Amino acid sequence: MVPGAGISFKAIVICSFLAASACGGSSQNNDGDGGGSGDGGGGGDGAAPSTSPNGCADVGGSCATGPICTDYAGFDAANLAAYQAACTAGATNTWSSTACNTTGSVGGCKLMAPTNCTVFWDFPPLTVSSSMANCSSGTNWMTWVTP
Repeated sequence: MVPGAGISFKAIVICSFLAASACGGSSQNNDGDGGGSGDGGGGGDGAAPSTSPNGCADVGGSCATGPICTDYAGFDAANLAAYQAACTAGATNTWSSTACNTTGSVGGCKLMAPTNCTVFWDFPPLTVSSSMANCSSGTNWMTWVTP
């Protein structure tokens, strides 16, 4: 993993994800934009968002944090608002109400729960091998997926 490339943000998201899952979080999505900006795509290329067939269905929002873009699906409006606040707290992070643009992604770590799904999509300079390693480092419940 590239030093400082969202590791602490990933840890926050995983902890929040587990807390929302344990509390029986709603499977409803936030239909609003939430006031965020950005295309949610890795690398900020401005291309139309594309959802990977291996990603989450019905993504309610996404956060681009350098070489990582995270999709959030199945979370209620309160949880999405918390993810948006955590995302936009970073000066260079961007929030989107759409899925990450996975064009150019080397792969990602998918975290599934009964009511929600999160995918951490990795982009260069991260590599396939570093992406795969991130999925298994300390958290064996994440599955590596291709874009």
